[in-house]
Amino acid sequence: MKVLLFAPYAKVWQHVVLESQLERLLTGLGHEVIIVQCFESFRSFCHMHESSGLKVGSSLSERKEICGSCTKNALAGQKRSNVRQKLIEYVQEQDKHQIEKFVNNLINSNLEVLSFDGYPVGKIALAEIVLRYKKRDFKLSPEQFEHFKKILENIITTILAGKRLLSSIQPDVVLGLNPGYAVPASFYKLAMTLGFRTLYLAGGPSIDDLSKSVTLWDFQKYGMANPAKEIWDQNNYVPTREDCKKVKLYFKKLRSSKLAWTYSSAPKKLSSREFFKIPKESKLFLLAMNSFDEVIALGLLDTGHEIRFQSGVFQTQIEWVQFTINYFRDNPNHYLIIRPHPREMPNKREGQISESAHEWKNFLLHKPKNVVIDSPELGFSIYDHFDDIDALVTGWSSTAIEAMHLGIPVITYDSELPGFPSALAYSGRSREDYISNLDQILKSTPRIDPSQSESWLAFHHYAGSIYLGGGILDRYPFNLITRGSLLHRALAKLIPLAIQKLDMLMPASRQDQELLGRIITGKLDNLYIR
Repeated sequence: MKVLLFAPYAKVWQHVVLESQLERLLTGLGHEVIIVQCFESFRSFCHMHESSGLKVGSSLSERKEICGSCTKNALAGQKRSNVRQKLIEYVQEQDKHQIEKFVNNLINSNLEVLSFDGYPVGKIALAEIVLRYKKRDFKLSPEQFEHFKKILENIITTILAGKRLLSSIQPDVVLGLNPGYAVPASFYKLAMTLGFRTLYLAGGPSIDDLSKSVTLWDFQKYGMANPAKEIWDQNNYVPTREDCKKVKLYFKKLRSSKLAWTYSSAPKKLSSREFFKIPKESKLFLLAMNSFDEVIALGLLDTGHEIRFQSGVFQTQIEWVQFTINYFRDNPNHYLIIRPHPREMPNKREGQISESAHEWKNFLLHKPKNVVIDSPELGFSIYDHFDDIDALVTGWSSTAIEAMHLGIPVITYDSELPGFPSALAYSGRSREDYISNLDQILKSTPRIDPSQSESWLAFHHYAGSIYLGGGILDRYPFNLITRGSLLHRALAKLIPLAIQKLDMLMPASRQDQELLGRIITGKLDNLYIR
């Protein structure tokens, strides 16, 4: 079979390593693999420029420096194989004039319905804008509109050049890392529309395995939604001893807050009750709010599948929080700590404050005395809360699994919302169910069996992924260094060329090669059913 691997972001070396190892495994199975890379197709301004700290309007020399780094990585990965295609070779001069005319005629209004040649380019571009600026609507400032237009240029370039490329190569299957970003998302949409089989491809579901494993599923069938929850309901899964060890190590690393993708600080052995002056005899609930811009972006990119964050119980997150505040106003002897999602405020990962933060800050001013706010700027660790709370209440936050792992009961207001099986939590499909679950926890002090949540996490993280091995820093003894830690970053920065050469010499693990072959050939539509 002919496999096309769309790989425009070679600036991310981790992507190059995974793509190279994936290519080797597929070639070993007898497939022809064509890797398509950018080679300055988006030199005006792209996601790699932005992730490197540049802004729209940055100088040509600054942008060329990033493009040069991206091209250098692409060429380093190419040494293992000559089966490469440059997207830039499919871009024609007439494309530039067509794109310029289209973009210059834009009006900053109703951008979500904007289309080009039948493709929903407005939605795809807005998804990246919503994430970048943590927006809750599609009204763009002049600065955001200029950024939107740059993303739009890249999307249309991808569509025009991609049509010629796909027509020339005629692949049997198309895949590419991280279709949650505008350029890969538009290529996926193009490929599906033209009738090519597409597979979702991303780093492994566990943030601890992002650099050494990948997950795949049929993109046309499942869209952006991981099918694990759907499959779990149909399976009686028993995790392996090795996967159980991985789960325990995963929780340990989360609690240390050393992973680059975690928001909360490490525990400081503080008492929630002492810090927030909560009586010992009162029941204490923690309400974990959710990051909403990510939800909006997912809805924009969805390929026609149901968006599970739309609830019939509460129309908005604010409505749910206000309802819960009123519940505790009627139960003044018990306490509620409201914890806004750390992503809503500037943090170690993003410097932008969300638009939603202004709204919740205003309405949280009017609350009873038994409701307190754990604002992100306090720096209070969620792991210190876990030592004191009687229950966690949320919409769909992943912190629910961490709480359940510690035996803490979790209440969700709509069983359809979480990414984990509803049977693991106290949940329902109405406000009456929600009140009943809150009442039940207030009247008793249940502790739950953590084994079910651990089993679910093992299934979600490890049963649906292909282990590739990763680079030299993912191998023993270097894998003992936490990825994203100061030492890890120092090694990658001080000896990058040596590490790149060693990365390319690392053999791809063959333990899941046969499984990879089954999903590529269409015998499986996801990795959770084997």
